[in-house]
Amino acid sequence: MLLLIIGMIFCYGQRNALSIAAPFMIAERHLSTAAMGVLLSAFFWSYSLMQVPAGWLVDRLGVRKGYGIGFALWSLASAFTGFAGSLTSLAALRVLLGMGQATAFPASARAVSDSFKDAERGTVTAGYLTGVRVGQALISAAGAFLIAASGFRFFFLVTGLVPLIWLVPWWFFLRRWERPQTE
Repeated sequence: MLLLIIGMIFCYGQRNALSIAAPFMIAERHLSTAAMGVLLSAFFWSYSLMQVPAGWLVDRLGVRKGYGIGFALWSLASAFTGFAGSLTSLAALRVLLGMGQATAFPASARAVSDSFKDAERGTVTAGYLTGVRVGQALISAAGAFLIAASGFRFFFLVTGLVPLIWLVPWWFFLRRWERPQTE
């Protein structure tokens, strides 16, 4: 349960990082608000279009691998966002972020179904959904201060790379508990 909660904290922190950095990036990169709108929406287009394929991936690879691959993809996309040199590369990174994060909810739902008793599933689901809001609150509270102190490039690097530590316990803990996948 704790891994699911922390995973969602990172997921939503990274998802919302661009909205926190937007004023700084608009000013430094001379982006229009329309361009920023395109960047913000690029995530949601890919995220929404990849939900079913991501669920299929989780069903085929399992929760541990499916979520792990998605988590690594979206974290790296987040880390490189601050270093993208053009609007096109920024949009491509937002698309990759959305593609990776599309695994989060199918994998979390599958983990709850596979790993918890019926009487525990509501509590575990409520826990990881709490992680959603905590991630949004943390990035909003700390993001502007981190950007003001170190710049948006460092902000994206930290918010992209530090969460990769989560993969270590996720990968090794779930190895013991994940059921073999069936066709």
